[in-house]
Amino acid sequence: MTRGLIIVAGTIALIAAGVWGASTWLGDAPREVTTTSEVAYESYQEGEGYVERYALEPAAAAFEAAVEADSTFAMAHLQLSGVLWQLGRRDDAQRHLERAVDLSAGVSEIERMWIERTHARYTDRPERVREITAELAETHPEHPWVLRLLGEQARQRGEYRKALTAFERALELDPEAVDIHNKKGYIYLGMGEYEKAVQSFQRYAFYAPDQANPHDSLGEAFFYTGQFEEATREFLRALDIDPGFVWAGVHLADVLSVTGQVERAHRVLDELEPVFEERGWSDWMAQQRMMIDLRADRWEAVLTRAKARIARADSAKGRADEFLLFAKFMRTMAFLELGRLDEARESIEPLAATSTELHDAIGDSPRYAESERLHEALVRARLGRAEGEPARGIDALSTAIEEAESIGPHELTFFRYELARCQLADERPEEAAATVDAALSEIPTLPRMNLLAARIAADLGRRDEALAHLRTHLEVMRYADEGHPHVVQAQRMLQRLVPRS
Repeated sequence: MTRGLIIVAGTIALIAAGVWGASTWLGDAPREVTTTSEVAYESYQEGEGYVERYALEPAAAAFEAAVEADSTFAMAHLQLSGVLWQLGRRDDAQRHLERAVDLSAGVSEIERMWIERTHARYTDRPERVREITAELAETHPEHPWVLRLLGEQARQRGEYRKALTAFERALELDPEAVDIHNKKGYIYLGMGEYEKAVQSFQRYAFYAPDQANPHDSLGEAFFYTGQFEEATREFLRALDIDPGFVWAGVHLADVLSVTGQVERAHRVLDELEPVFEERGWSDWMAQQRMMIDLRADRWEAVLTRAKARIARADSAKGRADEFLLFAKFMRTMAFLELGRLDEARESIEPLAATSTELHDAIGDSPRYAESERLHEALVRARLGRAEGEPARGIDALSTAIEEAESIGPHELTFFRYELARCQLADERPEEAAATVDAALSEIPTLPRMNLLAARIAADLGRRDEALAHLRTHLEVMRYADEGHPHVVQAQRMLQRLVPRS
């Protein structure tokens, strides 16, 4: 099972106020941003280079040097604010953000709008963010900053062709903006065009051979297509280039947990946790740990982590975010898997309320709407199966899967898995087999899906087919923890199909 459980597409934005390209200043020399200091501008450019490499500490140092050389450099204050925010230095980030706002009267129009939009984001004014974004699109449609912004927003909404158009135009305007190949790769992942995604990431790696991020991105493409050894190799290569590139470590933990190496996956996250705590990313870490435990059917652990995350949100009384929604979804699923049906039923209403609140904050998003339908259908189907009425949710879940145009095949595997289980529980083994085959035709090595496929084939009397699926499962899980429940199930099934004399 892949990371398709994540309810809202996208991750924490690394730099909220990233800027590339734009206006001119200081005589005949082309300038991206408003400053009269050559030293400040050079430091700013250096900081941007680090931002593109996702290197937070050196980026902060470079932007700090820029504002030290020119204390009135508004965009340097803004960039520094974004980096400090991600480093967990929220008070310093807020101070530099407010400084950028104070200085915005002396900059170009687009810089002023960009600063105002970023300030609106950080002060939780989504309507104002949308207003400024629309204004930017109308007044500066060909500006590289705006093209990138519109491309990223379109990608998050699942409007992939629109996103590609924006990023390709940005690349035409600035052929040296090689990180756009990375953005295009993620668009192709969302579209399920995995070969194109790999090609984009490989092109990114070719143009940026000294960076860790291209290999991390390439590893994700391999991971989503079930090429787990290749994914591991790329994540390790990223860490070899930059041992501080924490996302490669997170993704390495993903691969380890999918292939049954649960304890090792948690140890990888143990090493990363101090960094995540320091930067204020504890919610992300909690989500990753829940995913690891889910893949090993450790539902008590999932429930404990989900409850802890929800309790933190209740005490903080902040606006709902995707991590809270994820935690509430996982709480419901854990209750269902543990047979605690009354608690599962009670948890559905607050889950739906949080989903609605987040939906309202995000605004119009085809991808989010599709994700909402998928998760709602899945919860209803799982509840129906737990209550002995597996047929109750089959049609809704099947329809949600068929109509999910913005959700990649790797993200649909979790929903197809539950659909097949419902079909099997409703004594429709042929339909269950077709559902599983659809998933495996996209990603043939999915271990849990192969285990379910083996069970269905065995029930249908297709012994050779069942054995083939078991061999695939056990090959992928060959380094799994001793006693991993899925390996134990596979070995018992193998013994039944090939009894020893």
